[in-house]
Amino acid sequence: MSDTPSPLAARIRLERRRRRIKLSAVHPHVSPSTVSAVEQGRRFPSLAVLDAITKGLGFPPGAFDLEYLASAEEEEPALAVLPRLLARPDPPYAAVAAELRRLLRRSCSRHPRLRDDLWLALAEVYRRSRRWDLALRILDRVFPCACASRYVNPAGYAKAQVLRGRLHLMRGEPHLAVLAFQSVIHNAVGGESEREVALYNLGLAWWRLGSYAQAEATWEAALHQVRDPALQAGIRLGLGNVALARGRYPDALAYFAAARAAYRTLGDAQGAASALNNRLYTACRAGDAALTQELLEEGIREAWPDAAAAAAFAVTRAQVARAGGDWETVAAALEEARPGLEPGSNRTFLAWNLLAAELAVARGRPAEAEGPVATLRGLWPELSDRALQTQVVLTLHEILERLPDPAGARACLEALRRLHPTPL
Repeated sequence: MSDTPSPLAARIRLERRRRRIKLSAVHPHVSPSTVSAVEQGRRFPSLAVLDAITKGLGFPPGAFDLEYLASAEEEEPALAVLPRLLARPDPPYAAVAAELRRLLRRSCSRHPRLRDDLWLALAEVYRRSRRWDLALRILDRVFPCACASRYVNPAGYAKAQVLRGRLHLMRGEPHLAVLAFQSVIHNAVGGESEREVALYNLGLAWWRLGSYAQAEATWEAALHQVRDPALQAGIRLGLGNVALARGRYPDALAYFAAARAAYRTLGDAQGAASALNNRLYTACRAGDAALTQELLEEGIREAWPDAAAAAAFAVTRAQVARAGGDWETVAAALEEARPGLEPGSNRTFLAWNLLAAELAVARGRPAEAEGPVATLRGLWPELSDRALQTQVVLTLHEILERLPDPAGARACLEALRRLHPTPL
């Protein structure tokens, strides 16, 4: 045992002495000898004991979790505390990754699967912190041979493939994500939770590819197989998106309403916001003025969970105003959305640029359309969804004709011919 106290031991001893709390007064269910052993580094506490000490010292739950991870010398306690650290509003990704790498350097576990779990945990940290290439590199290193991995460590293989698929979705590679998720489902590996996540995300990958029929079939099958309430809500949201894309507005409205109710029951503000926003857009597309107004008012009262969700609602509000020819409201809503925009091939950013270009044309200010048009020209070829590509290029063609930009409009027509060799 090292003479240097562990970060956890040092922190607990410091905070107890600073507060002048006796060993016997820390917590009624933790003996003084246990607290003393933890402070001296002679005992590494379970999470239950850590939580009791944390509470007894007057700190909020999880206050010493990072020190707990930094002091762990085995895989099990590190893996146990990790979900709590990643659930923080602002997770300490860099510190967590450093501690996981420390454990991996010294790990000599008699259980290779625990070491695999540690690698998977590090890959998950990299996924969440958007270091996607590093995460994929880990997966390729730990599970280099899919065939062998399925039999040597089927649970680890399933987790790795689900993580690989989610990484490909984040990188805009849904075709690769499909292969990863199918490998889990078709080979029936891993636990029920991994297969449920794979099934939901397989539908999402088909959706991102614009393969709406396959997305719908996957999600409809998943409704009868998936038990997790959060995944059930996500499936209903996905089925609503498919119904919307296919013009089945009553079905879409029903799915979005069910998804919003489920998300609110779960306390998932992000999911509930997405469902409300999608339902508003659908009501507008369906021409239901009364429902559109009702949902607009509900959205204005909504406490949006973050800037991106607020921006998505503002863009939808602009789309509703555009349908009514209210360009002043369009302008105000687009300006309101600007701080929360996330550049890239996401639908909110695409819709914002399309509306901004249309607004410039409607106001007779062609110079103001140049920026959004240039952005759209750069983005649409990157879209994996053929239907979305077509929608963007058609709208861009209309804008360029009105600017007027005959050469640009002809280029859009040529792009449409390449997208659809046979007539639309």
